[in-house]
Amino acid sequence: MQQLFSGMKRLEADSDQISNPKTSGKQSLTYSLFQKLYQFLIKAYKLSILWLKMMALV
Repeated sequence: MQQLFSGMKRLEADSDQISNPKTSGKQSLTYSLFQKLYQFLIKAYKLSILWLKMMALV
């Protein structure tokens, strides 16, 4: 996840150096970025549910 956000920061820094006009407000997520974020959150959710089930058995 950290790599994902560092890549986004790098793209923004590159855009600023080229002197593109600043974007106001929030930018919408691209589909591929949304998909990666969704997959990361689903994996984290499934792992937390699995961990809770394992703790209930102890």
